Amino acid sequence: MDFRKSMLDSMARGFGRLGETIERRPWLVIVLSALVAVLVGLGAGGIYLETEGVYLWIPTTSQTYKDFLTYNDEYQDGAKLNFLNLIVSAADGGSVLRKSVLEEAMDLHHNVTIDFTSKKGETFDDHCFKAVAAVNGVDSPCQANNFLQIFGYSVSGIPIADSAIVADVNAANAVSSIASALGGIAYDGSGQILSA
Repeated sequence: MDFRKSMLDSMARGFGRLGETIERRPWLVIVLSALVAVLVGLGAGGIYLETEGVYLWIPTTSQTYKDFLTYNDEYQDGAKLNFLNLIVSAADGGSVLRKSVLEEAMDLHHNVTIDFTSKKGETFDDHCFKAVAAVNGVDSPCQANNFLQIFGYSVSGIPIADSAIVADVNAANAVSSIASALGGIAYDGSGQILSA
Protein backbone atom coordinates (compact mmCIF):
# COMPACT_ATOMS: atom_id res chain seq x y z
CA MET A 1 0.00 0.00 0.00
CA ASP A 2 1.48 3.32 -0.95
CA PHE A 3 1.72 6.30 1.36
CA ARG A 4 -0.69 8.52 -0.63
CA LYS A 5 -3.50 5.99 -0.50
CA SER A 6 -3.07 5.35 3.23
CA MET A 7 -3.09 9.09 3.95
CA LEU A 8 -6.30 9.58 1.94
CA ASP A 9 -7.95 6.59 3.64
CA SER A 10 -6.97 7.94 7.06
CA MET A 11 -8.42 11.38 6.23
CA ALA A 12 -11.62 9.82 4.92
CA ARG A 13 -12.04 7.83 8.15
CA GLY A 14 -11.36 10.92 10.30
CA PHE A 15 -13.83 13.13 8.45
CA GLY A 16 -16.35 10.28 8.40
CA ARG A 17 -16.19 10.00 12.22
CA LEU A 18 -16.48 13.78 12.53
CA GLY A 19 -19.59 13.75 10.34
CA GLU A 20 -21.15 10.95 12.40
CA THR A 21 -20.45 12.86 15.63
CA ILE A 22 -22.05 16.02 14.23
CA GLU A 23 -25.05 13.97 13.08
CA ARG A 24 -25.51 12.33 16.53
CA ARG A 25 -24.94 15.49 18.63
CA PRO A 26 -25.66 18.58 16.48
CA TRP A 27 -26.52 20.89 19.40
CA LEU A 28 -23.32 20.03 21.26
CA VAL A 29 -21.29 20.85 18.14
CA ILE A 30 -23.19 24.15 17.63
CA VAL A 31 -22.71 25.18 21.28
CA LEU A 32 -18.98 24.25 21.26
CA SER A 33 -18.44 26.10 17.95
CA ALA A 34 -20.17 29.21 19.30
CA LEU A 35 -18.12 29.01 22.53
CA VAL A 36 -14.84 28.75 20.59
CA ALA A 37 -15.90 31.70 18.40
CA VAL A 38 -16.69 33.82 21.49
CA LEU A 39 -13.39 32.91 23.19
CA VAL A 40 -11.40 33.75 20.08
CA GLY A 41 -13.37 36.98 19.65
CA LEU A 42 -12.56 38.10 23.20
CA GLY A 43 -8.93 38.49 22.21
CA ALA A 44 -9.80 40.76 19.28
CA GLY A 45 -9.89 43.82 21.56
CA GLY A 46 -6.13 43.58 21.99
CA ILE A 47 -5.42 43.64 18.27
CA TYR A 48 -3.59 46.77 17.07
CA LEU A 49 -4.46 47.82 13.53
CA GLU A 50 -1.48 49.48 11.87
CA THR A 51 -2.38 52.28 9.46
CA GLU A 52 1.06 53.75 8.75
CA GLY A 53 1.96 52.65 5.24
CA VAL A 54 5.68 52.62 5.98
CA TYR A 55 5.22 49.95 8.64
CA LEU A 56 2.82 47.94 6.46
CA TRP A 57 4.54 47.84 3.09
CA ILE A 58 8.23 48.69 3.44
CA PRO A 59 10.69 46.02 4.66
CA THR A 60 12.24 46.92 8.01
CA THR A 61 15.69 46.16 6.61
CA SER A 62 15.39 48.71 3.77
CA GLN A 63 17.12 52.09 3.64
CA THR A 64 13.74 53.79 3.11
CA TYR A 65 12.48 52.40 6.42
CA LYS A 66 15.64 53.51 8.25
CA ASP A 67 15.38 57.00 6.70
CA PHE A 68 11.73 57.25 7.75
CA LEU A 69 12.60 56.40 11.37
CA THR A 70 15.50 58.86 11.41
CA TYR A 71 13.36 61.62 9.93
CA ASN A 72 10.56 61.08 12.45
CA ASP A 73 13.01 60.91 15.36
CA GLU A 74 14.69 64.16 14.36
CA TYR A 75 11.71 66.20 13.25
CA GLN A 76 8.08 65.24 13.83
CA ASP A 77 7.27 61.82 15.24
CA GLY A 78 4.53 59.73 13.65
CA ALA A 79 3.47 62.07 10.88
CA LYS A 80 2.74 60.75 7.41
CA LEU A 81 3.62 64.03 5.78
CA ASN A 82 5.50 66.44 7.95
CA PHE A 83 5.02 70.16 8.04
CA LEU A 84 6.97 72.72 9.99
CA ASN A 85 4.85 75.70 10.96
CA LEU A 86 6.47 78.78 12.43
CA ILE A 87 3.95 81.24 13.83
CA VAL A 88 5.32 84.71 14.39
CA SER A 89 3.60 87.59 16.11
CA ALA A 90 4.86 91.03 17.07
CA ALA A 91 5.77 91.33 20.77
CA ASP A 92 3.82 94.59 21.03
CA GLY A 93 0.74 93.06 19.36
CA GLY A 94 1.11 95.25 16.26
CA SER A 95 1.56 94.27 12.65
CA VAL A 96 4.26 91.79 11.66
CA LEU A 97 4.76 93.73 8.44
CA ARG A 98 7.54 95.84 9.98
CA LYS A 99 11.29 95.56 9.41
CA SER A 100 12.14 94.75 13.04
CA VAL A 101 9.61 91.90 13.24
CA LEU A 102 10.50 90.55 9.78
CA GLU A 103 14.21 90.54 10.70
CA GLU A 104 13.42 88.38 13.76
CA ALA A 105 11.22 86.08 11.65
CA MET A 106 13.99 85.81 9.05
CA ASP A 107 16.51 84.98 11.81
CA LEU A 108 14.18 82.25 13.12
CA HIS A 109 13.69 80.89 9.59
CA HIS A 110 17.46 80.70 9.06
CA ASN A 111 18.02 79.06 12.46
CA VAL A 112 15.58 76.28 11.61
CA THR A 113 16.24 75.75 7.90
CA ILE A 114 19.90 76.63 7.52
CA ASP A 115 21.77 76.75 10.84
CA PHE A 116 20.18 73.72 12.52
CA THR A 117 22.22 70.51 12.50
CA SER A 118 21.03 67.35 14.25
CA LYS A 119 23.20 65.21 16.50
CA LYS A 120 23.79 63.01 13.45
CA GLY A 121 25.05 65.92 11.37
CA GLU A 122 21.89 66.19 9.27
CA THR A 123 20.25 69.46 8.34
CA PHE A 124 16.76 70.54 7.35
CA ASP A 125 17.97 70.46 3.73
CA ASP A 126 18.75 66.74 4.06
CA HIS A 127 15.10 65.92 4.81
CA CYS A 128 12.90 68.53 3.17
CA PHE A 129 10.80 67.95 0.06
CA LYS A 130 12.59 68.92 -3.16
CA ALA A 131 11.69 68.65 -6.81
CA VAL A 132 14.40 66.53 -8.44
CA ALA A 133 15.81 66.74 -11.94
CA ALA A 134 14.75 63.18 -12.80
CA VAL A 135 11.12 64.20 -12.37
CA ASN A 136 11.01 67.93 -13.10
CA GLY A 137 14.09 68.51 -15.27
CA VAL A 138 15.76 70.65 -12.60
CA ASP A 139 16.80 70.19 -8.98
CA SER A 140 15.17 72.67 -6.64
CA PRO A 141 15.83 73.84 -3.11
CA CYS A 142 13.53 72.87 -0.26
CA GLN A 143 9.90 73.60 -1.00
CA ALA A 144 8.64 76.26 1.38
CA ASN A 145 5.54 78.37 1.49
CA ASN A 146 5.71 81.47 3.64
CA PHE A 147 5.64 85.19 3.23
CA LEU A 148 9.42 85.54 3.78
CA GLN A 149 9.76 84.33 0.19
CA ILE A 150 8.57 87.82 -0.85
CA PHE A 151 11.87 89.18 0.48
CA GLY A 152 14.05 86.40 -0.96
CA TYR A 153 14.59 84.84 2.47
CA SER A 154 17.18 87.55 3.10
CA VAL A 155 17.30 90.40 5.62
CA SER A 156 18.82 92.60 2.92
CA GLY A 157 15.68 92.05 0.83
CA ILE A 158 13.44 93.66 3.48
CA PRO A 159 12.76 97.34 2.71
CA ILE A 160 13.55 99.89 5.43
CA ALA A 161 10.20 101.68 5.30
CA ASP A 162 7.11 99.86 6.63
CA SER A 163 5.06 101.30 3.77
CA ALA A 164 7.45 99.66 1.25
CA ILE A 165 7.09 96.33 3.08
CA VAL A 166 3.29 96.56 2.86
CA ALA A 167 3.59 97.52 -0.84
CA ASP A 168 5.76 94.43 -1.52
CA VAL A 169 3.27 92.21 0.33
CA ASN A 170 0.37 93.64 -1.70
CA ALA A 171 2.31 93.16 -4.95
CA ALA A 172 2.94 89.50 -4.05
CA ASN A 173 -0.69 89.08 -2.98
CA ALA A 174 -1.85 90.41 -6.38
CA VAL A 175 0.05 87.56 -8.07
CA SER A 176 -0.89 84.78 -5.65
CA SER A 177 -2.91 84.97 -2.45
CA ILE A 178 -0.78 84.95 0.68
CA ALA A 179 -3.77 84.86 3.04
CA SER A 180 -2.81 81.34 4.18
CA ALA A 181 0.64 82.58 5.23
CA LEU A 182 -0.55 85.59 7.21
CA GLY A 183 -3.07 85.80 10.02
CA GLY A 184 -5.16 88.68 11.29
CA ILE A 185 -5.00 90.52 7.97
CA ALA A 186 -6.54 93.99 7.92
CA TYR A 187 -7.63 95.31 4.51
CA ASP A 188 -8.47 98.78 3.30
CA GLY A 189 -11.63 99.62 1.32
CA SER A 190 -10.02 98.57 -1.98
CA GLY A 191 -8.90 95.15 -0.70
CA GLN A 192 -5.27 96.10 -0.16
CA ILE A 193 -3.49 94.64 2.88
CA LEU A 194 -2.81 97.21 5.60
CA SER A 195 -1.39 94.98 8.31
CA ALA A 196 -1.21 91.40 9.50
